[in-house]
Amino acid sequence: MTEEKQAAVSSTNDVVNRLKKLSKKNWLIIGAIVVVLLGFFMWKDYQNKHLSGSYKAEVNLVLTSATDTMTFDGDKVTEKNDGATNKGTYSIKGDQVTVKLDGESYTGKLSSDRSSFDMNISGMHLTYKK
Repeated sequence: MTEEKQAAVSSTNDVVNRLKKLSKKNWLIIGAIVVVLLGFFMWKDYQNKHLSGSYKAEVNLVLTSATDTMTFDGDKVTEKNDGATNKGTYSIKGDQVTVKLDGESYTGKLSSDRSSFDMNISGMHLTYKK
């Protein structure tokens, strides 16, 4: 065996021996750290695909105005406008939010901080703010 191969084998054996010497407690700590990191990254991915809370838009018509409210929870959305309530679903892809209510689909642009989105509904341009 060449000196390089012997050094590599020796180095590999050192690593294996160090791993064998780790106590059960150390393995539990390492496992807990891995679980926390995985949970963090999964939560960030969830947040990138979901909204939460209520967003409101002022609807101004010729002689009247009203407030349209969309409340997001999980992948569900509830719209309330002038006493009427519509329930549906929504999805986010990049900076686009697509809301499906009563068989109709509406797509809008989500702000980078997710505090608002613009959407055209029934020919009206609406800005929903949290």
